[in-house]
Amino acid sequence: KLLANVNNPKRDTDYIAYFCGDDSDEKEMIERRNILYSLTASLSRSFANCCDKLVSDYNYKDNDLNSLRSEIYGYNKIKEMIRLASNDYIALKPYESDMRHILDTYIRAEDSNVISKLGDMTLIELLLNNIDSNDKIIESFPGDKYSQAETIENNLRYEIIKKTGLGNLKYQTLSEKLKYIIKQRKLKALIYGEYMRQIIELAKTVMYPEKDDTYPEKIRKSQACRELYDYFEKDENIAIQIDNVIREEIEACWKGNRQKENKIWIAISEKLISNGYTEDNAESKASGLMELLKRQKEYDM
Repeated sequence: KLLANVNNPKRDTDYIAYFCGDDSDEKEMIERRNILYSLTASLSRSFANCCDKLVSDYNYKDNDLNSLRSEIYGYNKIKEMIRLASNDYIALKPYESDMRHILDTYIRAEDSNVISKLGDMTLIELLLNNIDSNDKIIESFPGDKYSQAETIENNLRYEIIKKTGLGNLKYQTLSEKLKYIIKQRKLKALIYGEYMRQIIELAKTVMYPEKDDTYPEKIRKSQACRELYDYFEKDENIAIQIDNVIREEIEACWKGNRQKENKIWIAISEKLISNGYTEDNAESKASGLMELLKRQKEYDM
């Protein structure tokens, strides 16, 4: 009944669309996936508990048993595909060994081994660390080639949000680049090799921003400085000066303390005025910067 809600013709990408949507972190999407995982696990465990008795005690034929195995295995393949496409494989790692044992022992052991290969790596890290064997890794993903592409894209989108935060200016740039690559793929304007090259290059920028040579050398090693550089429209001098001022003025437990926050705001405004900003522009720029600073872990005290 749950899968009946998936749009026809029920291709792998239709399942991903239904369970992940445009934002896999939406409450509705999370609830749908949790139902899928729960039902699939419950069905698999129930079958494992009684499969030995179905023939001997309940007169099932071998064909009936194999048909059940095939059906349950199909549900698990869908679950595995959705789990990988939505990044849920990270949160569900503690339960993986239990379900893997049930699949291998009672159902079938032909599913992808990618999850077990991941270890503590994310899917994107796995691809970046094994560039020469990416084709084989991707081929082992559950689903067809279109759902495999969407799995990579969803995981890369997740990394962009995790690495930059929705409010970061860099997020907008990286997100737009990913949207463009996805659009080109769907329009079949990119051959596979070029598509993967662009995905890998974007992934490198997302995962290793400290190596991004679009940032000046003095800027790129610090996430805080990179954010300031983007905020001040690639003005390296201002970014470094503001970073220095912030580090001089921050005090323990400053976030949420109006007096301590105001002290930082005044120092930033004064520094901007000394660099030629008008008083109004300096104060406006400092006010806009404060929310960014509160999200920046480098300024935690």
